[in-house]
Amino acid sequence: MQRAILLIFGAALAVGLFVVATRSMNGQDTWVCEDGQLVQKGKPLFPKPTYVCPTITPTLILVPAQK
Repeated sequence: MQRAILLIFGAALAVGLFVVATRSMNGQDTWVCEDGQLVQKGKPLFPKPTYVCPTITPTLILVPAQK
């Protein structure tokens, strides 16, 4: 009887870990940087991060024309 309870508990724990792992690794439920702002995609498990989202500013490089 005790062995059956442990088996059921172990199976439930394995299923729970599988669900948490697949939700955290699929990339659909996360926070993403867009235009310098953190945007929620799906339903992330964790609250909005506190770090600043990096922005990329384009740099214009002028090359003198050859004669």
